Amino acid sequence: ELRQAIANRYRRLYKLNADPEDVIVTQGVSEAIDFLNAIMINAPEKAILFRPYYPLYPLYLRENGGVPLFEEYYEHLGWNIDPEKLEKTIKKEARKRPKYMLITNPNNPTGTVLDRKVLEEIVDLANNYDILLVSDEIYDEIVFNNAKFTSIANLAKGMPYIIMNGASKAFDATGFRLGYAIIPEHDSKSKAIRQAFVNYAQARLSVNVPAQYAFAEALENEKEHEKNVKRMVKE
Repeated sequence: ELRQAIANRYRRLYKLNADPEDVIVTQGVSEAIDFLNAIMINAPEKAILFRPYYPLYPLYLRENGGVPLFEEYYEHLGWNIDPEKLEKTIKKEARKRPKYMLITNPNNPTGTVLDRKVLEEIVDLANNYDILLVSDEIYDEIVFNNAKFTSIANLAKGMPYIIMNGASKAFDATGFRLGYAIIPEHDSKSKAIRQAFVNYAQARLSVNVPAQYAFAEALENEKEHEKNVKRMVKE
């Protein structure tokens, strides 16, 4: 029920045609990041991370023997990424390309939202250089100053990518320890990564079961909740 509710949410909000089987429920986004590194990284392989970042990103990477390649969210660019500089970093690693590139959008800790044009260039770079693109979108409904959030689900069609999200931010349910990864494409690389995520998920007992039912209910009622919030704001 929860995986179906997650698929429904991304279909409603971002026009993503994901199946429940494309969704892996995890113990928070942190466990999804742990799975990502366990699956993708063999020492001393590299991954691209952007500063400032959620502290567990490099921790899990290094725990699996990986090496971070740090790029930046630039304050003078409105906390956006510089795609030209990013491409230079990728080209320097041409002999052994990074295994994945992890963006946070909206960003933790700055709270800013990446421009759609910048996201389009990031998607193109990931596709052109065959780097798995991962987007942590757990703050997708917490945006300010009329910022417009764009999910990579709207841009990365036809290439391998992973979306991570969860209950702790927009649904204010941190203690539930509920996250998820969506791997929606069906190319051979996406299928292999999705199956590896499932294998890791089956190797531990389970995610908080009562919380899964509660989160599924919250997701299915979100559309009605959005209407009520808009009505209260107008009043």
